[in-house]
Amino acid sequence: LVWVALIYSIFSTVIAHLVGRKLKNLNIDRQHREADYRAALLRVRDHAEQIAFYNGGEAETGRLKQRYLRIRDNWRRLTNCEFRQETFWATYVRISIFIPILATLPMYLAKTMTFGDMMQTRTSFARVQDSFGWFTDAYRRLIEWAAVIERLSGFQTALEQAEQKSPSLQSHQTDLPHHSGKVVLQNLTVYTQTGSPLLTDIHLQARSPEWVLLEGRSGIGKSTLLRVLAGLWPYYHGSFSLEGSRLF
Repeated sequence: LVWVALIYSIFSTVIAHLVGRKLKNLNIDRQHREADYRAALLRVRDHAEQIAFYNGGEAETGRLKQRYLRIRDNWRRLTNCEFRQETFWATYVRISIFIPILATLPMYLAKTMTFGDMMQTRTSFARVQDSFGWFTDAYRRLIEWAAVIERLSGFQTALEQAEQKSPSLQSHQTDLPHHSGKVVLQNLTVYTQTGSPLLTDIHLQARSPEWVLLEGRSGIGKSTLLRVLAGLWPYYHGSFSLEGSRLF
């Protein structure tokens, strides 16, 4: 019966994986869609006044509904897959109860084994089955853990790629001498995250308490330049120096 339990466990494990192999991708997708929906809700809450000024309530409601429908679609597919997996698991448990009984029934009918011996055999088989069938019993939990690990791994990979791209755009940065209350920009070029230039070859010198006005059409990179000076935007090429706690 030990070999029967082992073979049955291996067979059940393979079937469990075939039935529930989509659970990991569905769980990863669920985390992404729920995170997008939460981010959209936070954005609407933080910009509620601006949305009201522009009468954008209907448009924002439509966007939120689209994101919610994506969550609902994912949950339906996830629920259907979990239902199939749980149905297989319940069938697997029920069959494992009858295997030792069917195996020992001929000996019991031939009166070479007592009913007590049959129950002891069933108990022993159940213990062996629990050991061999751990993977099948914990399959759903393992899949959920695998989904979390894969998403965190993807996030870590994205961070490493961003760190690798940053030095390539700053390879020609040099330190300039610092002067109190002064900002100096030399040959500064600001890029997008994909490496496309926004502002190129900027030369600027200003000293406090002077005022500097950055003027231009929307989208050319004015705010991004300020992010570079504040240390929030690593995608630039060139050099700059600034000092003074009240520079901006």
